[in-house]
Amino acid sequence: MAFSGGDPVCLEILQALGLKEVIDLDISMHLGSAAEITVRYYADREDIKKIVPLLRKYKLVPIEAELFEITAIGDSYRSFINKDGETIKVPLEE
Repeated sequence: MAFSGGDPVCLEILQALGLKEVIDLDISMHLGSAAEITVRYYADREDIKKIVPLLRKYKLVPIEAELFEITAIGDSYRSFINKDGETIKVPLEE
């Protein structure tokens, strides 16, 4: 079912989710699995400032690096290896 952005049901969903300045909203619901909501929106300056600590905390790797996860059960880090054989470790979330 498709709705236009100005449809009352769309506005009600955005309000219920607390979303503002939305460019695109996609909701997928399949029987037997979790609902998936994808949102694109214009972030305000304060939202952008909130991600700076995350950018500093984690080593970000370009998608082109073609990472393969090699984490073993019991590891305290998620481990990845790239196509050049370099290993990257990311602390697990607590």
